[in-house]
Formats: sequence, C-alpha cells, structure tokens
Amino acid sequence: MAPWIFSRAILKGDPIQLFNEGDMQRSFTFIDDATLVMERLLDSPPEGNNSPAAAPWRVLNVGTDRTVPLLRFVEILEDALGVPAARELLPMQPGDVPSTHADRTQLLELIGDYPQTSIEDGVRAFAAWFRAYHEGEDPR
Repeated sequence: MAPWIFSRAILKGDPIQLFNEGDMQRSFTFIDDATLVMERLLDSPPEGNNSPAAAPWRVLNVGTDRTVPLLRFVEILEDALGVPAARELLPMQPGDVPSTHADRTQLLELIGDYPQTSIEDGVRAFAAWFRAYHEGEDPR
C-alpha cells in the first residue's frame, strides 16, 4: 500500500509519514510478478489440509527476497512522479519491524524461479499507471 498512499500524498502536497525516521527496509513486490506467480501456482494446487470439510490450502510467501531502504524507495517514487515529497519523520510504530523480506524457498520448489521486477522499473510503471488512473482528478 505504500506506493499508493505515498503517491497520493506527494501529488496532493501532503507529507508522507516515515516511521523509525525512515530507517526501514522493505521487500516490495510488483503486482505483475505476483500475478505471474499466481498463474504458475494453478498447476500446483495444494494437496489437502487437516480438515476434510475444508478446501485444500497453503500459505506461501509471494515476494522478492531483495530489500530496499525506505528512503531509496521514496527517492525513486519522487523521481517517477516528478515531485519531491514532504517528509514527516516519526518514531517506530509499536509492533512494526525495521526490515522485511520474503523467504521464497517453498515457492521456488513449487514453480521454479520467477521474474522479480526491479524497484526502479516497478515504481516507474506504478507511477505512470497511478497518474493515468487519476487523470483529471483534483489531487486535493
């Protein structure tokens, strides 16, 4: 949700909230990559679970194993939108973690390797889509 929330705020001229004073790392996944993974998983349905009355299921971590510093993400987004962000640096939120990344081990066993769009390419594509989707709207 960060790309959407940040883009909306940046284009409105509102500050974006950066927790832990922006000292965070996140593993971002481009939607096209996640969609491709879901398509490939159709050929590998789960076998079953502990409840005979429920449909088979499994939990998989669909994502990239590359982390991006949050401030780098913001820089890329600013560049893609062509607008600098006003930044509100805040302390760490209770329950949050400074870094996330996906463990793709089980997913790779099921479908093999899959593309991982670079953060630069993904953010540029998102920003172009976001602007087109909201074309004509007053961002305020």
